[in-house]
Formats: sequence, structure tokens, C-alpha cells
Amino acid sequence: MSTATMKTASSMAVRRKQLLLALKRVSQVIPKHSAKPILQGVRLEAVDGQLHLAATDMEVSVITAIEAEGMLPLCVVPCQELIKRLKASNADICSIKVNDEGDRFIFTRISQMECS
Repeated sequence: MSTATMKTASSMAVRRKQLLLALKRVSQVIPKHSAKPILQGVRLEAVDGQLHLAATDMEVSVITAIEAEGMLPLCVVPCQELIKRLKASNADICSIKVNDEGDRFIFTRISQMECS
């Protein structure tokens, strides 16, 4: 099976409150309405024990990082959807799992999010 068609899944675990605070910080530059839907997303990548988050409105960018366990390849997800899911939970630890179907991880939906 070639790399382009191989399905893989990556996941990471993070403290829910830390992630929520980091998302609120980067979401300050995310426009409420945009002709470019990608601008309403937050870029996530978990490597070496850190979850890196970034957002931009094409003039200003906000970048931050928090502690995380696991690996999550570079992806852009809808920020408000992620915030809504985190607010709906009262768990301490949340895990995010993203499936790669051979395409780049850009503006993908979170295939699974569990908080426990």
C-alpha cells in the first residue's frame, strides 16, 4: 500500500482547561465572518510534548503552546467548534484524534474527541 493511500490515525491528550484557555487566546484574532473559511480555523500540531496552536486574520497572528501527550500532525480545525466541544465537557483530560486519509491535514473535522 502506498503512503498516499494508507490510512493512519494520530491522537494527543491535553488538559481541557489549558486547551480552552489557549484556544480563547488565539481566537482573539479569528474573524467572526470571513470569505475565507480557513481563517476561522486554528492550526494545531502536537510534537515533543507540546501542542502548538496558531491563528491569524491575515494581519495579526497569535501563536502559543501548551503541554500535551501524543502526536498530532499539522491540521487546521474550526476553532469555535473545538471551543464548543470543550465547554460542553467538565473532564480534566481530553484527547483529540484525527484520521489521515492520505490528504494533507488542512481544515479537517475532528473525527473523535473524548474527555474523561
